[in-house]
Order: sequence, then structure tokens, then C-alpha cells
Amino acid sequence: MRVGFIGLGNMGGPMAKHILDAGHTLTVYDVRKEKNVQVLDAPVSGGPMGAQQATLAVMVGGDRAVYERVKPVLDAIGNKVSYIGTIGCGAIAKLVHNRIAICT
Repeated sequence: MRVGFIGLGNMGGPMAKHILDAGHTLTVYDVRKEKNVQVLDAPVSGGPMGAQQATLAVMVGGDRAVYERVKPVLDAIGNKVSYIGTIGCGAIAKLVHNRIAICT
């Protein structure tokens, strides 16, 4: 099976090795700058209709300079694109958004 794996630190490195040893194929990403790749987390909200109409809310976490550079791309899919904070903050905002939706 082809597996995507994020984080090759003290725990992730050995875990990834076990997955490889079990015969699976890995595509990996680590926070170290291995191939000059920059990453943002950018979960969305708005459902299929929002995707069709490009009216999604996009909650972005990561390096602000990277966000500013790719914002025109994000603006193409949503009309409520927001920089939330460092990497992972977009995902946290999405989780909070989902939790509030469940409680109302």
C-alpha cells in the first residue's frame, strides 16, 4: 500500500521504517527543509455547494510569507480565506468550527 507519512522525528522515523519494512511504499514529509518544499495546512468549510461556487471558508496555518504568496490560489476556491497562525492552526480552527457546528 502507498502511505503518506508526516514527521520523521524521534518517533516518526522508526514508525516510518516499520511501515517500509512491512513492504509498503512511503511518501514522507518532515518539518526540516529536505527538498525546499513549503507546506500550509488549509482545511475548508462550505460543503459541495461552496466548492462548486468557490465560496469556501479556507482556514490557513503555516508560514505567513508562504500564505501571502499562495493566497491568490486559495482565493480561487474560497471567498473567506483567513490566515490563522503557524502550521497546524488551520486544522485546529477547522476542528473548533466542526465542534461548534455539532453543538448548535
